Order: sequence, then structure tokens, then C-alpha cells
Amino acid sequence: MSYNNDKRELLKLKQGLIEDSEIIQKEEVEKVELHGKKKFENFWYHYKIHVLMVLFFGFFAGYFSIEILTRKRADIEFLMLASNEYTAALVFNFSSDISEAVVAFTPGFNENRYIHAEGLPVDLFNVFDHNANMAVQTKLFTQVRTGITRLIIGNREAFDRIIGETHHEIDSIFVNLTGLYPDNGNITENVFFKLQGSELSRLAGIEEFCPDDFYIALLALNLETVKQQREHERSLIVLDNIVNNRVIN
Repeated sequence: MSYNNDKRELLKLKQGLIEDSEIIQKEEVEKVELHGKKKFENFWYHYKIHVLMVLFFGFFAGYFSIEILTRKRADIEFLMLASNEYTAALVFNFSSDISEAVVAFTPGFNENRYIHAEGLPVDLFNVFDHNANMAVQTKLFTQVRTGITRLIIGNREAFDRIIGETHHEIDSIFVNLTGLYPDNGNITENVFFKLQGSELSRLAGIEEFCPDDFYIALLALNLETVKQQREHERSLIVLDNIVNNRVIN
């Protein structure tokens, strides 16, 4: 009889007709408190995927934050072009020296504790297939169209890559330097200032290697935005110091 009562009571509990029973007593599960190593192992077992995900994304967030915070902001940017073997070797062996030399002519436009000139080398010579050539051309004309990097240093043939692609007259692509410096004998084709014999080449340590057709020019294109106009004005100041061999730092 007791057995049948137990079955009926159990059925009522399962159906939710009653919550408690005096006949059937629920067995209380004893809660085990974990400590020390066991507690850590239990946590790791249940949450290791979550911990690894947090660490993974935390690492990359921290890395990119440090990159952004520690990267120097350039007071001036300039392109360095090379379309032959000799100039390519010169530009890539002395790229940091040329950048440091440009610093000597650059004011502290960003008004921080340092002056930084960032040279962006573009190797137009060491391209061995169509895809590589297209990639280099795209890199060059992205910079030209953006209009933020306005000073360009390179051998004369390298400038033809810009002239040929833009289909403009040379005087409309680059600033006319003859009009700005009518008595300067180092200006060629009205727009190119020869770096051989200049204070810039001496400071960069390239004077003895500097080819006769190694020039600096200033883009006249793409002056629609405020930022482009600001960078143009800054580039004019730096170029004026270079042309006049005026070291300010």
C-alpha cells in the first residue's frame, strides 16, 4: 500500500500538481566548495574559450593602440622616385639620410617636441612583371591624386611617369620655380631644382653620389581641399628653404 502511495505521490510531483511531499523527500545535493588549484581548474574547464578570446582580442587592441600612440606624426611628407638602377640604389640606401636632411629645412608644423620628415620611396625600376608594375603605378598615383604628399624627389625620367599619366603640360603639373626664383641657375625646365651641389645633398651624405639629373619638384595639381592647400603651403616653405640652402634646424 505504501508503495502505491509513493508512486501516486511521485506522479503528482512530476505533473506539478504538488510542490512538496511528506511521503517523498527530495534528496538535498551537497554543494562542494572548491579551493586553490581545484577552483582554478574548474574555472578554466568552463571558461577557457572565453579567456582565450579576451586575451586574443586584447593583444591586438593593445598592439594597434601602441602603434597609433607611438608612431611619429610627419611634419612633412615627400615622395622619392627612382626609375633606373643607379638612382634606385641611391634612394633606398640613403632614404633615412635624405629624410633626416629634409628635417633640417622643415619647421615644426605640428608644434610638438620633434620634427619628422617622412620619405616615401617608390621604386619604378625593380619591377619584373606586369602585376608588380601595376602595383607600383597604383601606389604612385594614389599619392598624387590624394594631394597630401606634394614634394617629390627623383631622377628626371621618373618624373615622366607622372607627366605621361596625367596628360597635362609640365607647368600645370608642377609649380613653376623659375617664376619664384628667376635668378637661380639650378632650376631646369622651369619646375625642377637640381639637388646636386645643394645643402640638402651635403647633409644627406649623398653629394659625391648625387646624379646630375636628381631633382626636387612641387606638385601643382589637386588643391581642392583645405588639407591639400595646407600641405601645399607647408611644402612651399620647406622647398623655399631647400632652394635657398637655408638650414633652420
